Amino acid sequence: MILSTAKKTDIPELKAMWQEIFKDTDAYLDLFFGSKMEPELTLIVRAENEIAAMLYMVDAPLVTGEGEQIPAFYLCGIATRPAYRGQGLAGKLIESAFALAKEKDAKVCYLIPANLPLFDFYKRFGMECRAYMKKGEFYGEEGVIPPFKTEKDITALRQFYDEMQLPFKPLRTEKDWEYIYACYESVLLFENGYMVLPEDEEAVYLSEQSFDGFAVAKAIAHQKGKKLIYTLPGTKNDTPFAVVKYLCEGITLPDGYINLMLN
Repeated sequence: MILSTAKKTDIPELKAMWQEIFKDTDAYLDLFFGSKMEPELTLIVRAENEIAAMLYMVDAPLVTGEGEQIPAFYLCGIATRPAYRGQGLAGKLIESAFALAKEKDAKVCYLIPANLPLFDFYKRFGMECRAYMKKGEFYGEEGVIPPFKTEKDITALRQFYDEMQLPFKPLRTEKDWEYIYACYESVLLFENGYMVLPEDEEAVYLSEQSFDGFAVAKAIAHQKGKKLIYTLPGTKNDTPFAVVKYLCEGITLPDGYINLMLN
């Protein structure tokens, strides 16, 4: 088996492998592979006739509460085909990603584990939990819903996002906001902030907010006759959410909250 970066000719096989393992929609795959995936930042292990394992690196700097930008990569889509599991391929890809990130002068790599047992797996590679979340369900209740608009307004969203007081958060460009509008139909813009509130037949999902809009989200869910499923910033007493790997000395992120809807 050979570990290397991907080539453009590998993209059809990588897309099929991603869909087979993660079950994402064609629309999401087209957006990710058309806008975020870069072959030179995609690591693969190739067996004789197919790709056995994969890992994607997304250039995603962090911004601290003091406004400092930290060069960083977000890792995602780490997967191994069933026939090749148990051979340590994911670990080799992770270590190779750290090495490549260092070559590109990044100070941090970070990711969001798909489930709680994976936090112990990533701990083996020196990744520490630095973000927590509160997640739960709530059946809506009556309340006041301030006026809002759903028309695209990237300038306003960027301003509200930049003003969010968080220990650290991903740097978002105008293109990132375009992607978010492409992924989420329910981006609500209020006078004092924004809220991302997608929904399905059963529930409304509070995915991100730039102000304390929990009461508003509950009222909107109640108006629609659905339950509210929310994700809010947490502390060490809450559910682990994201892990980080420091690639150099002299840097430590505070415990915080990373919302990476698009990534």
